[in-house]
Amino acid sequence: MAGSRSLSMKHVKRRSSEHGGGHESSRRGLSSSRSLGREVGGERTVKRLRLSKALTVPDTTTIREACCRMAARRVDALLLTDSNALLCGILTDKDVTTKVIAHGISLEDPVATVMTRKPVFVLSDTLAVDALQKMVNGKFRHLPVVEKGEVIALLDIAKCLHDAIIRMERVAERGKLMAAAVEGAEKHLGTQICGQNAFIETLRERMLRPSLSTTISSNTKIVALLPTDTVVVAAKKMLESQAASAVVTLDGKLQGILTSKDILMRVIAQDLQPEATFVDMVMTPNPECATVDTPIVDALHTMHDGKFLHLPVVDRDGVVVAVVDVLNITHAAIATVGNSGVNSESASSMMQKFWDHVMSLSPLTDDDEDTRSETSTKLMNEGTEIGKNPSQMNTTFNFKIQDRKGHMHRFSCETRRMSELVNALIHRVGDDIDRANMPNILYEDEDRDRVILASDSDLVDALEYARSTGLKELRLHLEYSVTTPRPKRAARNMSYGKANASRASTSQAPIYYIVAAGTVLVVGFGPATQPIKTIVVLVYENRSFDHMLGWMKTSINPRIGGVTGKECNSISTKPKSKQTGTICYTNDAEYVNPDPGHTFEAVEQQVFGSGSIPSMSGFVEQALSVSQNLSDTLMKGFKPQNLPKLAKEVYEALRPSPQWNDKTLLVITYDKHGGFYDHVKTPYVNISSPDGNTGPAPSFFKFDRLKPTIYVSDAAATQPIKTIVVLVLENRSFDHMLGWMKTSVNPRINGVTGKECNSISTKQKGEKAGTICYTNDAEYVDPDPGHTFEAVEQQVFGSGSIPSMSGFVEQALSVSQNLSQTVMKGFKPQSLPVFASLVREFAVFDRWFSSIPGPTQPNRLFVYSATSHGSTSHVKKQLASGYPQHTIFDSLFADNKEFGIYYQNIPTTLFYRNLRKLKYIFKFHDYDLKFKKDAKSGNLPSLTVIEPRYFDLKGNSANDDHPSHDVANGQKLVKEVYEALRSSPQWNETLLVITYDEHGGFYDHVQTPYVNVPSPDGNTGPAPSFFKFDRLGVRVPTIMVSPWIKKGTDCHLAGLICRRMEGLVLKYQFLDSVFGVISAAYAVISRPKGPTPNSEFEHSSIPATIKKMFSLSSNFLTHRDAWAGTFEAVVGELTSPRTDCPVILPDVTPLRTTEADEDRHLSEFQSEIVQLAGVLNGDHFLSSFPNEMSSKMTVREAHYYVKGAISRFLAASKDAINLGADESAIVDMRSSLTTRSSVHH
Repeated sequence: MAGSRSLSMKHVKRRSSEHGGGHESSRRGLSSSRSLGREVGGERTVKRLRLSKALTVPDTTTIREACCRMAARRVDALLLTDSNALLCGILTDKDVTTKVIAHGISLEDPVATVMTRKPVFVLSDTLAVDALQKMVNGKFRHLPVVEKGEVIALLDIAKCLHDAIIRMERVAERGKLMAAAVEGAEKHLGTQICGQNAFIETLRERMLRPSLSTTISSNTKIVALLPTDTVVVAAKKMLESQAASAVVTLDGKLQGILTSKDILMRVIAQDLQPEATFVDMVMTPNPECATVDTPIVDALHTMHDGKFLHLPVVDRDGVVVAVVDVLNITHAAIATVGNSGVNSESASSMMQKFWDHVMSLSPLTDDDEDTRSETSTKLMNEGTEIGKNPSQMNTTFNFKIQDRKGHMHRFSCETRRMSELVNALIHRVGDDIDRANMPNILYEDEDRDRVILASDSDLVDALEYARSTGLKELRLHLEYSVTTPRPKRAARNMSYGKANASRASTSQAPIYYIVAAGTVLVVGFGPATQPIKTIVVLVYENRSFDHMLGWMKTSINPRIGGVTGKECNSISTKPKSKQTGTICYTNDAEYVNPDPGHTFEAVEQQVFGSGSIPSMSGFVEQALSVSQNLSDTLMKGFKPQNLPKLAKEVYEALRPSPQWNDKTLLVITYDKHGGFYDHVKTPYVNISSPDGNTGPAPSFFKFDRLKPTIYVSDAAATQPIKTIVVLVLENRSFDHMLGWMKTSVNPRINGVTGKECNSISTKQKGEKAGTICYTNDAEYVDPDPGHTFEAVEQQVFGSGSIPSMSGFVEQALSVSQNLSQTVMKGFKPQSLPVFASLVREFAVFDRWFSSIPGPTQPNRLFVYSATSHGSTSHVKKQLASGYPQHTIFDSLFADNKEFGIYYQNIPTTLFYRNLRKLKYIFKFHDYDLKFKKDAKSGNLPSLTVIEPRYFDLKGNSANDDHPSHDVANGQKLVKEVYEALRSSPQWNETLLVITYDEHGGFYDHVQTPYVNVPSPDGNTGPAPSFFKFDRLGVRVPTIMVSPWIKKGTDCHLAGLICRRMEGLVLKYQFLDSVFGVISAAYAVISRPKGPTPNSEFEHSSIPATIKKMFSLSSNFLTHRDAWAGTFEAVVGELTSPRTDCPVILPDVTPLRTTEADEDRHLSEFQSEIVQLAGVLNGDHFLSSFPNEMSSKMTVREAHYYVKGAISRFLAASKDAINLGADESAIVDMRSSLTTRSSVHH
């Protein structure tokens, strides 16, 4: 294969003679090894050694997937094959740390970009001594083993040496002679040996008895980390020292150890962000240590028995002087054999004789089989066919488990299916199992971590792991959820779904459950109910959920999403229709004839009515188009006492069946609703087409909507929050506002240290470029830094294609010389005393991003609608008509949930067209007149939106934090809002969310997420960028306040990893990210548990969480809020509200020493507000709209113009309501020259 990057395995044996005898000083260069001219026996080949099953994937696999595969198999090396299935590379855990994390390589890149190419390999019939010698000389740990053109195993020199030591020590202890090793050895050892026993004693003294001090040089470098260093910092330090481990110290005392395997297993595989994960979250705390006097052999035994690869070494004063790893200590031990002053050729010969002799010792006895792998055992049998079906192998294995009384149970069972293990467990510890709250089954691995067994494939992986590591048995554990157990009426079978091998916690929710949603499930609970052996499916015809089961809500189960009788349909859904009247739902359904309409077109009318969003309002109207009598028929449901005889007959036939207790599942459902009414809105977004087919004309249906379905949710009943208050401020980054709180308020915050710098030019490298580093002397800012879409692009990417956050200074210099230092400054905590107090008391999110890398208006649109409708800037043509998207306000209104918008100049939520409708007019309130009053009386609505003051006037300063406004006024606004809420009777049911729309051009060091971010609605931004809305903006400050939040919570990755700081003592409990729970003590909430592995906190998290916390029946607004992380867990940790929350927050000192400049020109955002006011006032018909109108105004003029416009618009809208206008209408104001208005539908 000329030109191929790797050898064809078919030609390996022919080519092996070119490589086998040569000395390999490097891992690189593909070769095989086989000694020619020597007799090869089954007991002396590589098969004789301890082999591990090789994990092999294509080189096109992403780095993320490769890491997850390694983690699932608990291995630290993986082999890569090319498109021809040829071995072409190897990836180790150290590669992941030093090549991927340290260099910021994307985990979505193919693994081929970071693998070590052309790894050395050997054939399965290669002499073991040659293979081992090759690893010693090449100084690498892993060696692939090939047979018949396929990679069949992986050789680990550390494991081989451990086996050799055991054999050698056993022979010495038994007093046996080593005649085969005496010949030729005496001259190398420099002594006369009378017998083999004397020889082995001398060999052991030379090889194993020296202490670790002999392996530690004076220039040994230790990679030292602080607990608050991030994993990225750790990876870069490991790269600098070419190390695979680092010690974590605090005040000179050892806190833990972090290895490349920890980074692989606990960071990458758990999908944590390396740049936002502190090492103390993923390190191994309080590691076992050795002293400088510890013998080499003892250190090897310690690492083998403890199942770890790195061992800190301390001196006599307890100070860490080195970290030895298995590979280095193995080579050191072997090197001492030939370290007798002889030349290298003689030493090499001595090495070969050592391995040759060890391999000639008797095989390990049954007692020693735990040091062998199953792969080795199979390969030693020359008759064993490689790749033999596992089902032909022994399918039993040994397990042990401790019951609640402390008794240990040991048992063997079949392991072909998970159900067999469950059966065996119930047989032995069945009395310990609470079947209303089924436990997780976990096994204990070599790191003493507990790993979930949730499927047949998990069990297979666990057994492969056990056999490959030589375990005779697996220890099992049962762990229960700490949440409220399921009600006893809930289904009780065990349902095993797909689950990754992952670290477990007692807080993990049970994995054995069935969710019944719009379908009846009848389950026989036998000794082992999963997998189900018999599934009986009964599909009825043409009835809706409400029609058949809706009334069961009132008499059988109130949690069912059924009916109450308040569900009605209008005779006509058209706004101007002369037909009036409604028909409401009743419980007197009976025999039905004729059949209601249920064609595609009929269902369309039933679901949508005359609108574009499912309202379930058109059933009556559609029925009337068929028959006058049908309108009543389809608005009736059956009383619970009506039960179809066929279901009764089927159930009663199954119940006495011998299969009933042997895992039977009866599923009863209906094909479609048959035209009968159902009140639950049909999901109509985020539904995937099954196969890409399209329906016929005229609809050309894309199969992207569902029929009505039902879910039962306890969310609204169990969570304590009834009022969510949202305050969105303007244009500041996280580092600018809260970054320096890391140094004095909470070191857990992912803030700044002063080492963060930007080059003056990202195109020049080295000293010529010049740099500006981050400082803590921010003050009053004027003018406003750049934050257009194009400016943010430069700030985030610099001159590269991956976010580096390196272009802030360069972009600022393109605007003004003075701005370059302004954007690289952050506030001291004492300058922001209100925020500092809230950070100490409540929750700070240090991984919350703006929704797009752009300016104010698009990001503000995302806050309540999860889209900007394709806008990357303010789109003036959208002003007159308004942005058309569905908002969270619409979802709340549809479910009869109250919302209110408290504004100070103008409610910018009126950029949404729907919010201008008459039905919402009474939702707008003057902040100064109403907010404190409503808070005091306990009348704040479910969603309370506070809009700051956007215009800066003398005696009435702007408090939105937008430069050039004084942030001290923003602090005063937050203080005022907090203190009003704190004294409100609603305080114990309130969550306050404080965030910023975007970063405003100020520096932030955290990399912007730029992959796996979904477009909200498929819209594309304008030319020339044609932005696809597939990456997020820069990180912004976000603080949450509630008496249900633990004191001093730092939320920087999302609901899963919890830590807390009290005084100077840092306490933490590590919980893996797959469980999404909050520790009962000392918490830091980390990145979102979901809903996808790549979800992040961003502005769309607000509507997503509101939907979840208030159990809104409408679907998600867009793909973006369906993806965004939700934050309901932040108030889910306490069992009762706190009583120690401060009543008063600190006073604030102004940073600006001058009065407000009322005569200055408007900022871009202020101009946009004036243009909105112009539309509301009817001035958009004037030729001066929009540019001339705002460009000629001063701040003071704009304030009064906006105030008058909103006042007239709201007054005209209320007049229209009094005149009987339809609630979906919008008042269309005319120019103030005529002072007239009309109602527009």
